[in-house]
Amino acid sequence: MNISDLREAMGLTTAQVAEELGVPRADVEDCEESGSTYLLRPFIAAFPINPEILVDEEIDPFLDTFVQNDLKDRAKEWREENGLTLEREAEVLGMSAEQLARMEENGRVTKALGIKIEKMIGMNRKWLMYGDGRNKGTCLIAPAAEKMPKRGRPNTSGNEPRKIKPNRDLGQKIKAARKAAGMSREEMAKELNLSVSRVDQMESGYIREGRANEVLSQLQSGDIAKDWGLRIREARKNSGLKLKDAADAVGLAPGTLAAMECGHVSAKRAEELIAQLKKAEAPAKTKEPDFDKEMGAEIREARKAKGMTIKELATILHVPQSTVSRMELGYVSREKAEEAIARINGKPRRETKYRRVKTSTKVLVGRELKELRKKVGLSQKELGDLVGYPQSRISLIEKGEVDDRTAADIRRVIEREAQRRDLMLDIE
Repeated sequence: MNISDLREAMGLTTAQVAEELGVPRADVEDCEESGSTYLLRPFIAAFPINPEILVDEEIDPFLDTFVQNDLKDRAKEWREENGLTLEREAEVLGMSAEQLARMEENGRVTKALGIKIEKMIGMNRKWLMYGDGRNKGTCLIAPAAEKMPKRGRPNTSGNEPRKIKPNRDLGQKIKAARKAAGMSREEMAKELNLSVSRVDQMESGYIREGRANEVLSQLQSGDIAKDWGLRIREARKNSGLKLKDAADAVGLAPGTLAAMECGHVSAKRAEELIAQLKKAEAPAKTKEPDFDKEMGAEIREARKAKGMTIKELATILHVPQSTVSRMELGYVSREKAEEAIARINGKPRRETKYRRVKTSTKVLVGRELKELRKKVGLSQKELGDLVGYPQSRISLIEKGEVDDRTAADIRRVIEREAQRRDLMLDIE
């Protein structure tokens, strides 16, 4: 049983599986290619897979609670069941509603974000990300209307707290002014730098009279503070410029331009920058990255023909596994690809030439004395007792720290000991 079939049936990528199991992506790819099963048990424990599949491969591999639908459908279903909106959830998570919606649409909820959602919102991470319907989670937050701040002093009288009554008339006026300006709630929220949920509250009457008059004045006069930062960024990206290149084109420091894209800019200055960015052109690319899909396929075929894994090839080429994966996708020059194929087919790597070191005469004499001592069967301590030297001195002599006279004396002592033991030594 290979995990590739289970992964593809669940619509997961190798990167998602690696992130959930806490292993490198290359390990998952190697496991699928080689047919190894060492990741099968962690995979079954992490995803809604029936553990009985280890015993009987013919049974349905998925648990009865597995819901195979899109991530965005599960997120929407959970919000509707708990009376929440996308804006309310995004507000609690500290991100924009558009960003959260885009992540759900693309199915790119990372493990870290899933843990954050489970901790702050209460939605079960594995149900959201993989459809594991054993536990959807319990909602930990209240809808936006229930979280309205209470104004005034704290109630110490013991009576029921005073409920805030919305000013419906002001809310209707704001709604009418918005429609007269031809704007949607999202557009009004963007222009006033507010959340969509706050615009809903304002139109429901939850707004002070002074602030309501200010909003009405802006809507009726058309003098709304535009989100110039986003417009500057959009103009820069339409011109195909990076932040540093755009800063050079308009004569600003990159940090200053970045602050302006965050909204720290006046309307007049923003219009000037947008006009300059529209005229600017992206610098010509100096060098295109090497990409040869056919050579990448040849490397992959040569590796598989030899029965190698990506890890083994990376070891042969002395490069990371990620580099081998990119090479097989085609991110490799023809010279590098030919060299890799040659190494796969067994061509040896360029041999390193080592400098031959000449051994000194004293070292040779020391080695000879050591061999003679061992032939006689003497230890360094026993030889030291015969010649009157400590064991440490005999060790240094055998390493080469010896003169001719001392070597001759030790050789004679060893010969006498050999005669005493009736041993024959081959001494030139």
